This record gives sequence, structure tokens and C-alpha cells, in this order.
Amino acid sequence: MKRSFFCIIIFLLVFILSMPAQADKNPVKEGQVIADLQFKAPYTEKERQYMGLMEEEMFTLEKLDVDFFLIEVVGAYCPVCHAQSSEINHLFNRINRDEVLSETMLMFSVSPGSTSMEIEYLRDTWKAPYPILEDYEYDFHAAIGSPDTPFTLIVRSDGLVLYAHLGRIPELSIFMEKIRNIVSQGG
Repeated sequence: MKRSFFCIIIFLLVFILSMPAQADKNPVKEGQVIADLQFKAPYTEKERQYMGLMEEEMFTLEKLDVDFFLIEVVGAYCPVCHAQSSEINHLFNRINRDEVLSETMLMFSVSPGSTSMEIEYLRDTWKAPYPILEDYEYDFHAAIGSPDTPFTLIVRSDGLVLYAHLGRIPELSIFMEKIRNIVSQGG
């Protein structure tokens, strides 16, 4: 009897102590502005060229030559992220083949808490044609409200969030239409 009572008390304590961590999660929503976003520049020359970066170690969205950014927040150990990686690759390729989107939007992923070795693993495993940026200290992740992964954002260069979605991306043709609508309306 005492043992089961003790187990119940321990369970309740663990449950109660874990609640604040869940309550702190408040992902950004459409219409909010994320100010002063700083990103660590990608490692590879190909990724730097895609983003229009030269020697910079850090960059902001305002310094890049496009108006819109599709940012996929992924976890190195997120099973859903791994499962949808080929869909994200197709999305990147479709954006780059689109006459308007290829000129007005950049797409990249950010992997909060990941080391450079984990980023390299994701890049190789997913055969990612887009940059995957490091957020080892969780700075970007905290700025967007510490969401679970995957978390997809479309952000204007001034930081205005135009689209925010937790979970798998919608069916590709539907999502491409949503992206086109956002861009055609100027956000």
C-alpha cells in the first residue's frame, strides 16, 4: 500500500514539474513580427551562393536580396522531419523552378540544438538541396516561441510572419498554391 502511494506521489510530482516546460511553448503566429533575426551562415560554398552570402559568419533576412523566406524548423532526431524530407526536397525544387518564386523567395531549414556534425548528417541523409542552418544555442528557436518540429514559416524580410504551421507540410500542390497566393499579395 505504501509503495503504490509513494509511486503515485512520484508520478504526480514528475507530471506537475514537467508542465511549465510545455506551457512555455508559444509558437509565433501569422501576423506577428519576429525582430532582429540573426542566423549563422551556412558552411558550404554552394549554400552561401544560393543565399547570396560571401564571407559573412552571421546574417539577417533584411540583408538578403529577396522579400520572402520559407523556413523549415527541423529536429535532428525528429521522426516526422526525417519522414517528410523528400517532400521538402520536392518543395525546394518546385520553388526554384517557379518563375516568380525563384526570384522572390529563399528556402532554408534551421535545426535547433544541432551540432555541425548533425547538420552534415541531415544534409547527407536527406540529400538536401537547400541550406540547413545551425541554431546550436536555440536562439532562433526561442525567438519563434520554441515550437515542436517540424514547424514551417513563411516570413517577409522585415520579420512579419505570413504563415506558420506545426507538423507535416500540407499536400505539395495545395501548399505551392498557398505560397504563390502569399507572394502575389505581397504578404
